[in-house]
Amino acid sequence: MIVGTLTTIVWKLYLKSITGLYELVPAFTFALLATIAVSLITKPPENVDELMEAME
Repeated sequence: MIVGTLTTIVWKLYLKSITGLYELVPAFTFALLATIAVSLITKPPENVDELMEAME
């Protein structure tokens, strides 16, 4: 949420007039990339197998 919000603010204030691109497009893209990066960097919980079996 922070990445998307900051991208929206910066894009609307400084880059929208240059690119002409609606700020939601880059905000979504950068937020998605941040989500993927954090997901890949952090390790899953140790009891993930137990948690998945409990959901079945």
